[in-house]
Amino acid sequence: MVVKCPSCGQQVRGEPGQSGPCPKCGVRIKFPEGDNNIGEQVTCPQCGQKQTYNNGRCINCGKPLNGQVEDVGNSQVKPKKKGKKKLVSLIVVLLLTVVGGVYFFTLNQKKEYIDNLHSLQLSVVLGGTEAEDLCNLTRQVWYDAIFEEYSAETEKYTHNEFGHYVYDFNDALIALSADEDIQSQKRLISTYQDTAREMMAELTNPPSGLDECYTVALDLYSEFNKLCNLAVSPSGSLQSYTDEINECDSEVGDLFERFSLIVPDRITYPWENTATEA
Repeated sequence: MVVKCPSCGQQVRGEPGQSGPCPKCGVRIKFPEGDNNIGEQVTCPQCGQKQTYNNGRCINCGKPLNGQVEDVGNSQVKPKKKGKKKLVSLIVVLLLTVVGGVYFFTLNQKKEYIDNLHSLQLSVVLGGTEAEDLCNLTRQVWYDAIFEEYSAETEKYTHNEFGHYVYDFNDALIALSADEDIQSQKRLISTYQDTAREMMAELTNPPSGLDECYTVALDLYSEFNKLCNLAVSPSGSLQSYTDEINECDSEVGDLFERFSLIVPDRITYPWENTATEA
């Protein structure tokens, strides 16, 4: 503690309950019992008021000084470590949030891309089946009209109203194209073409690891589109048409098989499985 010399006024430091001479005038001083912080310069930890420690409470806010004696030449209150820990924890939480957000965004982007790959695959299967059936029927009508071969499936196209074979095979192809069921089938094929085209537009920028899927999808879409056009708008000679169908049909089959092998399974979130089970 620090007390004032009663003789010369010198500030003298000593321990409570002890006695000693004043270093300036030599008068013996008795240090009283009690708080050993009395007389020390302190800073209130609550409001920051600088003061001489007296009765243990701040002269400004009245809060306990808690014996925090101010070091000589240093009047700053040391920051609490607890605040630092909270700041570090907050930074960690923010970093985890950012990382988690980036991961979820990337995963969701990949999920949507794979969903579009499967949608393209379905359009090719359904549209390709319809196109192949119509191509085969067109080829059969064409052949039967030229060589006057009978078939219950082609008779209504290859025969006129008198029950005779048409004079020109083009008349049989015109009759085939004018049939309401065939027109409906052509519209359905065109719808699958439109869907596949929309999917290809969505697949333009593949996420990392799915570049090969996009490359094969481009080739598959090209051959699928060609097959659909052959079904909807036949042209050329019977032989050239037959050759085109066989070549295109084979290409679509090979590419579809390759595509099916490299397309990943759909990504599902846990809550989607729960909703499905419910």
